[in-house]
Amino acid sequence: MTHTYLFEEGVWQAHGIFLDEHGQQFPLEGQTTISHDDALWKNVGFMRVLSEPPMELQNTYEIQPVPSSGESTTWTSYNPGVGELVGQFVVIHDSILSLYSTPNREFTGMESLRQIHENAYQNRGVLMKGEQKISSWAVELVRERFA
Repeated sequence: MTHTYLFEEGVWQAHGIFLDEHGQQFPLEGQTTISHDDALWKNVGFMRVLSEPPMELQNTYEIQPVPSSGESTTWTSYNPGVGELVGQFVVIHDSILSLYSTPNREFTGMESLRQIHENAYQNRGVLMKGEQKISSWAVELVRERFA
């Protein structure tokens, strides 16, 4: 299976649901742009939670390019709500898994990106603070265009 998300440049639209720490569910929308250069891949995106008032989360991942024969890589990011994040992407068949934490491990999380077809992925994720869920989400990603 050849993955397109992260591995190819492009712009992806996101639609789905966001659940807060109380289990309240809100629609969400967003966009992410994947770009590559020789030394670094970037995933720049936002997620807009359609709550009252709306909440927008922005994030930029700096990703070490995956070697052509590789199945995993590392990434760093800065989240305004929790600070610096460090993580790994690991490819397992039809999915890309991401495990991450703040350097002091106060916050941890995971995401799965399951490929539906070359232009669509299902994304599921959770952010934890210790044993408490801070947020979770269920999102469909559709490639809008190639970068």
